[in-house]
Amino acid sequence: MNPQTLIDLAMQLDRLESLPRMGYLMRGIAHPESVAAHVFGVAVWSMLLADELGGVDPLKVLRLALLHELGEVKLTDIPKIAEEYLPLGAKDAAETKIAAELLSGLEVRGEEYLRLFTEYQEARTREARLVHAADKLQMMAKVLRYQQNGATGVDGFWNHAPNFRDFDLPEVREIFAELRRRRPVVATGSPAEP
Repeated sequence: MNPQTLIDLAMQLDRLESLPRMGYLMRGIAHPESVAAHVFGVAVWSMLLADELGGVDPLKVLRLALLHELGEVKLTDIPKIAEEYLPLGAKDAAETKIAAELLSGLEVRGEEYLRLFTEYQEARTREARLVHAADKLQMMAKVLRYQQNGATGVDGFWNHAPNFRDFDLPEVREIFAELRRRRPVVATGSPAEP
């Protein structure tokens, strides 16, 4: 163990606490959640799903959730609207490079954490798919909370089909349906179509 390396990494990761989620900021949310708050929410959703659905390694699920935004330490939170201007795969490649740099000094688990980060990006394992689903669930639950608190600029989230990707987990579809059911009524008297 190298205390300096651990402190340096923790200090880098601390940046996520002050980094806002840009998609919300661009849609008029004055004080959006931070990337760190998002990561916490994804970890909670991941834990709940892992416990409810079973068939996964819960420690691996939590590690995937905690590592999934590692690249944003240096790349920042690039919203979907900006991501479409980047070459295909450029964001993932940059995030992987950043993760490799950040984790390179860890003597014990650096390589394992990088493998987990890559596993999340590839979404091939049940654990990675579960965390991807948790990422979407956390986002839509946050959108719901913003709307319940009076935000009006986030309606577009409900109309973007990829926000409701279930990653082949039928139970996630049920949770999305419940989130839609709880969506606040708009001025027309009924929820806008998702």
